Amino acid sequence: MKRFAWTIIVLLGFYVVITVGVILLKNPPLTSNGLTEFNIPGNELKYSIVIENHEIEQVTIKEVLINGEHIPDRTAIGVGSRLVLGEIENYQDISFHSIKDFTILPMREVTAKGNRVFLNYGVQFWNEEPVDSVAIHYTYFGIPYTLNIEPMKTS
Repeated sequence: MKRFAWTIIVLLGFYVVITVGVILLKNPPLTSNGLTEFNIPGNELKYSIVIENHEIEQVTIKEVLINGEHIPDRTAIGVGSRLVLGEIENYQDISFHSIKDFTILPMREVTAKGNRVFLNYGVQFWNEEPVDSVAIHYTYFGIPYTLNIEPMKTS
C-alpha cells in the first residue's frame, strides 16, 4: 500500500511540474504595443518600445537584437511613472539604465511624489538603418523567452 501511495504522489508531482511548465511557456510575461520610429534629421533613427510585465515575478532582460541578429548602436531602458514615446529623455521623472541584465518588475502601483502610479518601462535604441524586427531576449523564473516586435506597416 505504501508503494502505491508513493507512486501516486510522484505521478502527481510530475503532473504539477509539467502543468506549471506548460503554463509558463504558453503565457510569456512581457508584452508590447509595438515599435515607434522617430526620424531625427541629421541623426540616427531612434526607436521606442513600451514593455509591460503582466506576471507575478520579475523578468531579466538579456539582450535586444534588431533585424534578426544585429545589436543596436545604442540601447537604454527608461523607467518612470509615465513614459512619453519619442523624447522621453526630456522628462525628469524618467531614469535611464543599461539594458544588459536589467530587471523589470511586475506591473504594480508605486508611490511617486505622493501619488499612486504604475511604474512603466520603455526600451529606446538608436540605429543608422531602418528596423524590420526587434527581438528582446529575457528570462522569467530562469526560462528563456523572446518578445518579437515588428514595426507597423503602412500601406
